[in-house]
This record gives sequence, C-alpha cells and structure tokens, in this order.
Amino acid sequence: MSDPRDDQIRAAEQESDLLIRLIKDQSGPRAEIQRLPWGEVTDAWREGLATRLQAGTLGLCPHVMTPNVVIYAAWLPGLLLCPTCHTVTNIQAGIGEVEDSTCDGCGDYCPGEITNLTIQLGTVVIMGGLCPQCRDLEQRTAEAARG
Repeated sequence: MSDPRDDQIRAAEQESDLLIRLIKDQSGPRAEIQRLPWGEVTDAWREGLATRLQAGTLGLCPHVMTPNVVIYAAWLPGLLLCPTCHTVTNIQAGIGEVEDSTCDGCGDYCPGEITNLTIQLGTVVIMGGLCPQCRDLEQRTAEAARG
C-alpha cells in the first residue's frame, strides 16, 4: 500500500514545475530554467540552503508545510517562503532595479545583463540572477559535470 503523502509530494512537485514555467514566461527572454546537473554557482545556492536548514538558521514563513511549494531566492538567502510570502517580502524589502541588476553569484552590478535562473529541487524552487561571467561559469561547470 502506498503512502498517502506520496500523492501530496507529487502534486507539490507538479505545482513547483508549473510555478517555474510561469516565472520564466513572465520574466521574458533573460530567464532560464536550470536542469541538472548543477553548475558551480547554483550548487553554492543549494549548499547555502542546506547549510542554513541544518543549522536551524533558515527563516520560514508560517505557510511552509510539507509537502508544499516553497521558494528559496538567492537575494533573500536566509528565508524559505511560500509563493505569496515571497512576493510580499520582496515588496516590503523594496526589491527593485538595483537588486534586479545585481548578480547573485558575484555581487556585481550589471544593468540589463542579468539572466534569471530558476531551478526545481523537488518542491523547492530556487531562484537567482547571474551576470554574463557567472552564467558562463555556471554553464561550463554544469557541462563538465555531465561528463
């Protein structure tokens, strides 16, 4: 007999996949969906999430329940949020042009050059923006990991 949570997990994974495609559609031509394997930059984001989670230093919104879609944004590295709280937090934090033009890999300010990456890790959607140099590094290291 299968665990009833398996259906909930599959539904949440499908919802996170839908969210990723919606984000890409709304973000325009400078948006990409990253698939496995991970490159050096996105692997650092994943490691940061895992480290904060294990250390108990990751802030969670009250709506984060398992299984459910949650968002981990490279520009808000201490938080794991539901989609609604993610949007509200960005508005409250005043996320705007400067943040949207700042690379989440190296921290350089690159107006008009940031590529938005969205990655699905089960029910977790990981998001960040990369400058051309960090995007090249990401692509090279992901390709090298493929063998």
